[in-house]
Amino acid sequence: SNDLTDGAGLIVYGKDHSSYAGQFNLYGIDENGTRRMLIFQKDGSLTWDGHNVVSVISHYQSGTKFCRIYSDGWKEQGGWVSTDSMLTWYTPFKDNNYTVTAIGQTTSSYNAQYRQICITEKTATYIKGTIASGVGLHLYACGY
Repeated sequence: SNDLTDGAGLIVYGKDHSSYAGQFNLYGIDENGTRRMLIFQKDGSLTWDGHNVVSVISHYQSGTKFCRIYSDGWKEQGGWVSTDSMLTWYTPFKDNNYTVTAIGQTTSSYNAQYRQICITEKTATYIKGTIASGVGLHLYACGY
């Protein structure tokens, strides 16, 4: 329906429409009569109720290493690292103001061991710790 008072609807504009070429609007009207719209524009932007919708625009995964980049520039990256090594990020962060968390894992008989995680640059994070076979970290980093 294209009746904006009907409760819900979908409007699809053709490529030759004078004002909204290639756009669609999906909307619903709540019990108070407030209309909420999901709008897709031909430039690829998507808004919900006037706010930009953040979406995944790129992703990468190989072995234990992964990266996900969002439309607003936010990045999530991670992977497995062993002691005394560096994890180079798939894509650099904007600066060194990103967050790194880690959880240790061991396949050996060693108990929990000391680890130091150092954000050394926007392209990599360095791990320093005691050396033991089968001990390492799963890293997760996020930021712009």
